[in-house]
Amino acid sequence: MVENLITTLLLGLATFAVVQIIAQKFGPLPRYVLPVAVLVVVASHAIWGQYSWYPREKDRLPDNLVVVETFENPSAFAPWSYLARRVTRFAAIDPSAIKNVEGQEGYKSVRAHLRGRLEEPFFADVLVDCEGRRLALVTTDDGGSKLGPWQKATKDGLADKVCKPS
Repeated sequence: MVENLITTLLLGLATFAVVQIIAQKFGPLPRYVLPVAVLVVVASHAIWGQYSWYPREKDRLPDNLVVVETFENPSAFAPWSYLARRVTRFAAIDPSAIKNVEGQEGYKSVRAHLRGRLEEPFFADVLVDCEGRRLALVTTDDGGSKLGPWQKATKDGLADKVCKPS
């Protein structure tokens, strides 16, 4: 997040400098040119960052991780996101690390890599009920493992990829 802020600030300053150099070389420009130029460049960079985030992060994943689910969240602060959806979060797993749960027919577990834009990566153990089409996060603390609330699995999401017969 800090690198985005610094990059945007530097891009705005560079645009300011370029417009000032053009004004010195070719004469005075209308007063609106400088703020409009900076606004267009900074806004374009922000939009580019929003739409290019997912492909860049996906390319950075280790080879053993496979993206199994993406989430697109439009925002009123980015009205263009209602027209052109953008991925803001995703989940990835290592297919070779999927395990059957002992004594629990139809249950599988896997460690998921969860990533959101402008958030730190988060790793979570996920328990999947393949027959009930639901999943839950498993947390561990001093008292042992605890199962979070069950959530209905989305179509073509993490649960489908984990439960798919190999």
